[in-house]
Amino acid sequence: MVVLVEKHRRLFSFIGFIAAILFMWGVSADANILYTTVDASHSNGSAGVIEAGGSPREIVSVLGGDPQAGTFKDHNGKWRIFLANSEMSKNDEIMVFDPDNWKEPIINKRDWGVSIQGVASLGDYLYVIAYASGTDGSGPGGVFRFDMRDGYRARGSSLQTESNGILPVGDAITAVGDNIYALFSQRSGTYTDGYTYNPSQIIVYDKDLKIINTIVLRKESDSASNTYGNTLAADSSGNLYVASSGGDYDSPHGSVWKVEDPAGSATVTKILDVLNIPVTGDPLPSVDGIEIAPDGTLFLLVDNHNWENNKSTLFITRTGDPKWENEFTSPGSRILYDNGSLWCITPSGLDERAKDGEIKKSYTTAQLGDTV
Repeated sequence: MVVLVEKHRRLFSFIGFIAAILFMWGVSADANILYTTVDASHSNGSAGVIEAGGSPREIVSVLGGDPQAGTFKDHNGKWRIFLANSEMSKNDEIMVFDPDNWKEPIINKRDWGVSIQGVASLGDYLYVIAYASGTDGSGPGGVFRFDMRDGYRARGSSLQTESNGILPVGDAITAVGDNIYALFSQRSGTYTDGYTYNPSQIIVYDKDLKIINTIVLRKESDSASNTYGNTLAADSSGNLYVASSGGDYDSPHGSVWKVEDPAGSATVTKILDVLNIPVTGDPLPSVDGIEIAPDGTLFLLVDNHNWENNKSTLFITRTGDPKWENEFTSPGSRILYDNGSLWCITPSGLDERAKDGEIKKSYTTAQLGDTV
């Protein structure tokens, strides 16, 4: 996981090393970065911090083999971070920390859901999206609400419903304006035989978890598009963007979708298609990451999902004119833009890049304490 501390505000982010697969969100310039590491056996994990201009140091050493992480602002406007041990067979063990005090978590409980994928806060409440539910993790995903003024006491939930062999699972969550937006993949099949996907959906909630809109990521003229959404982002106008892998994880056909006025008319447009990416060599069919700068610059991380010869490429373009502009091969497995810097987690560590993609600073996995 990752925390960053700026001079005038606090932002938090997540980095994870899991058998050379890395995750990150919420990083910014002139900040402290909180990261997690996991060994190759997925049995031991830890969290560390890079203070601005300093060296990495371990903060929490009691994480299990599959930690998750997230960031949010509490009801007093203070930034908080969470670390979660995800075991899939039961609710995650959650620890919420004040980054000024790593000695003891603010809370430590297990009623947040199974395999948490993200958090978002709105007013007095914290909203958590879980990949699954049930004592064995086989139930549908959902959104859970907690009262931050009352010790993070549970205050309702909204579980998706399995229907006709299609199981909705939680992928990402964000708060924009007065609403909560949750991204759910619509999965069928089994882990053994492989999954296929119906078009992902964005569920729009009000603060009381009342559903006010359901958005299907498919154009009316594109009935064959089975969008497996990976993550979502919002621009400064409140439009949503979804990075997609397509309908089959093993042979995906990825794209980028834009949703205008998501709480109202919800106009859905496919703005980019991986088939139009001008790359040489193996195709890069999956859009795994998306970030948006305030001026409309769009950062996309595209991956070939080839586990033997993995390749990921960073593209920098514009939201208003979605044409490929700059390409940087193998920048990493997650990206995050904040305060003029683009952060990329790579097989060798963490890169801070300028807005044009050029590397400003790098940290190796050895410096970060990676045990893989």
